[in-house]
Amino acid sequence: MATDGIRAVFSEHFRSWRRKSGKPLKAVAQEIGVSVSTVSGWETGDYFPTAANLDAISQYSSIPSCFFFRADKTACPLSKVRQPRSV
Repeated sequence: MATDGIRAVFSEHFRSWRRKSGKPLKAVAQEIGVSVSTVSGWETGDYFPTAANLDAISQYSSIPSCFFFRADKTACPLSKVRQPRSV
């Protein structure tokens, strides 16, 4: 799958999750630690999250990050969400 295709699949799934969960852009941005325009860009496909942001999205949504990349929206193999490490 080309990068644009991956970006489109991620954008669709991320936007769908946020809307279904009823979370405002601002709340998601604050929880993940990015700007509202960044979250909006993820939804429109203008931006793509870093690996650290993908991990933060997964933790915040309780959805394995691989789900956001599956075109058929099926469960991910080994779909356990990692728990944050204690410091």
